[in-house]
Amino acid sequence: MLAEKITLGIIALMAGLLIGAHAHNILTGELTLNPLSGQTGSYEKKTPGDWISERQIHAYEDSVTIDIPGAEAARFANTKSMEPAIDSNTNAIIIKPKTEAQIKEGDIVYYESPLGKISHRIVHIGKDENGWYGIAKGDNSQTQDPYKIRFPQIKGIVIALIY
Repeated sequence: MLAEKITLGIIALMAGLLIGAHAHNILTGELTLNPLSGQTGSYEKKTPGDWISERQIHAYEDSVTIDIPGAEAARFANTKSMEPAIDSNTNAIIIKPKTEAQIKEGDIVYYESPLGKISHRIVHIGKDENGWYGIAKGDNSQTQDPYKIRFPQIKGIVIALIY
């Protein structure tokens, strides 16, 4: 009888802890992505802009073609900052945007930083005394990149990932 009460007490305590943790996540909009490290993230990530229309894609029995003026092929360094979407084995198609208005939150940009060339997702777009800027973050990174990205730094937008 005592063992049953102790078991029920432990089950009730664990259920309370789980419900409390999830209530916090729901109220704050955060989801624990990795409970061991404490890494959290948003329930909702912005998705990239719609860069390729259906009429640009042509599927045939033996091949697929996509009509994209100015497109280039790209590969990525093994930094792990964009996993699981992008790793060193991922091929991509990038294009150079013509205007800053084309870039949307959620787009993955390939840009020149003080540390070299980086491919990260735009998480915020704003304007300040120097004009347009974007803030980027790797999908697998815990923090945003530490600087504002200006339009001339952007070398390309990832418009397709090929696995």
